[in-house]
Amino acid sequence: MPDYDLDLFVSYTRIGRTRKWIEDTLVPKLAELLELELAREPRIFVDTQLDDGGTWPVELGQRLGSSRVLLALWSKPYRTRRWTVQEFTTMRAREESEGLRTVAKPHGAIMIAKLHDGETIPSDASIIQTVDLRDYFNPYTTKDSVLNEKLYDRLSEIAPDLAKMIENVPAFKPEWVNETANAFYEEFYTAANGQTHPPRFSI
Repeated sequence: MPDYDLDLFVSYTRIGRTRKWIEDTLVPKLAELLELELAREPRIFVDTQLDDGGTWPVELGQRLGSSRVLLALWSKPYRTRRWTVQEFTTMRAREESEGLRTVAKPHGAIMIAKLHDGETIPSDASIIQTVDLRDYFNPYTTKDSVLNEKLYDRLSEIAPDLAKMIENVPAFKPEWVNETANAFYEEFYTAANGQTHPPRFSI
């Protein structure tokens, strides 16, 4: 039977050195801790893994469509950027279509980790319990800094819950891959044809 290709899709805004911090510091630490929890190597996607020369909106949609869980690294710009909004609302739509975050199925497929200005989370996402990483986010720290040690300790507290989310997602539906890829492709051309405002955050 077809199954998810990825365990975790990391969704974030590209600002300054943030991307490098996510790729070089946050993700490796989280991957190590998730491997301890899952007893296997986790499959984590960051957009730096997109194929050179590929059609990036399509590939981005395919990756999200085949991911178990979305990790939203929250900052104030997150809710105003076209592609982070697209990623987040796509996974929220999946949660709703699969009856997640209900009395019968209280678990979800999204974790929000606040990197900066966590008070900007809109009401339609407020049902999701957030994780606060603001005290550990500094893209200018060195790998062996005390702050990075504290980040590892904080992630070790988060990893069990994230692993539980990964293990408890609904059964994979192959149509999610093409549906998400098509939606991202259409969104790209909508933007290219003159839409200048970001889409509404709510689904």
